[in-house]
Amino acid sequence: MSIPRGELAALIYPKIERTVETVFNDSIAGIERRPNCVQVRFDSGTPREFDAVIGAEGLHSRVRKIAFGPKQQFESYLG
Repeated sequence: MSIPRGELAALIYPKIERTVETVFNDSIAGIERRPNCVQVRFDSGTPREFDAVIGAEGLHSRVRKIAFGPKQQFESYLG
């Protein structure tokens, strides 16, 4: 099943905008797990700490690659 990214964002964002910080127009350059948080280094500046990181970048996710390694480890053709 596939949902266009814009439609998915239009459904999700109104539900979280007042309670979840979202970062737009930046990219994650590095992720470091710490005992009580996740430290994120952005392309645009200094590191910040978060409780959780969710990368919503699509199929070729930079967040997934940084956190878990190459996508070939997780993708498999199903026919």
